[in-house]
Amino acid sequence: MAAVLREVSPEVPVVKASGDELPFHDASVDFVTYAQAFHWTEPGRSIPEALRVLRPGGALAVWWNVKHYEVPRLAAQQERMIAALPTYHYYGGVNVRHRDLTEAGLEVRTARLRWERRIPVDRAIDDLTSRSYFAVLEPEQRAPVLAAERAALLAEFPDGQVVEPYLLDLFVAPKP
Repeated sequence: MAAVLREVSPEVPVVKASGDELPFHDASVDFVTYAQAFHWTEPGRSIPEALRVLRPGGALAVWWNVKHYEVPRLAAQQERMIAALPTYHYYGGVNVRHRDLTEAGLEVRTARLRWERRIPVDRAIDDLTSRSYFAVLEPEQRAPVLAAERAALLAEFPDGQVVEPYLLDLFVAPKP
């Protein structure tokens, strides 16, 4: 993602660092986001670290994109995953760390956005294989589940372009 940002916005500096130890001076930035990676930080360290580097009036933002499982097609896919994979688990609410922000004494503003993307069937299948509940399976266990999912997707999207609806949960905490 950093390479794409550099390509499309070369004037924006990109710094890679651990969220628990930011390489910036105190009160030197206006915006800190851990985005979807916030769950990889230790909130007891990352939140104070973000507040340390934020200027007064700056903001910390975290968000998560999760598939919109209330959509019938995704609900049906989830049911198939539950039935076929003993290791299946849903990621949605697990990542929401609103409590971490409020426990740090921050006033948190929230928003929920809906969006969708169109991707080829092969990419949708690749996305499934990137999940931990697939990664722990042997190839011979994965193959029939993936074949069934490919068939289900092609039955619904015969042009090979899958519409994936998402929810984005956004939490913004201005520095006091």
